[in-house]
Amino acid sequence: YQLLTHSLVVAVVLFALGVVGFLARRNLAIILISSAIILQGALLAIDSFSTFHGNESGDLLSAAVALI
Repeated sequence: YQLLTHSLVVAVVLFALGVVGFLARRNLAIILISSAIILQGALLAIDSFSTFHGNESGDLLSAAVALI
């Protein structure tokens, strides 16, 4: 349970940093990097929940989205 909490805290921090970077800057490169950070935060949350519940489908989803 503690691992899930720590993973979700990191996911929320990544997501929040991505949103701040996306909204605060007007540079295209920064916007693209920020959107990638948002996606990584969301994927970390999905992967954390799937690992917590013992389901490996979240790992497959994370790998598929990361490859694309």
